[in-house]
Amino acid sequence: MVEVEFTDEGEEDLNTLDKPTRKRVIEKIKWLSENLSSIKPKPLSYEWESFYKLRVGNWRVAYRTKDGAKIIIHRIKPRDKMYE
Repeated sequence: MVEVEFTDEGEEDLNTLDKPTRKRVIEKIKWLSENLSSIKPKPLSYEWESFYKLRVGNWRVAYRTKDGAKIIIHRIKPRDKMYE
């Protein structure tokens, strides 16, 4: 399992989610930490080009990895608001 860290913005985004959505997002992040070495992360583009995305229904989690040993969660936004 890879260590997961949240930026202040990522933690703030997580805390604004309703309980069911927060639970789904946390479960998906846990899944990512357990499977990071066996998946091909999906890169974002434009100003987010150094980030990867994790899809959770209509929500997107923008994250970076640090040497494959840590996942840093930067933002959690609805799909239509992520790229604004």
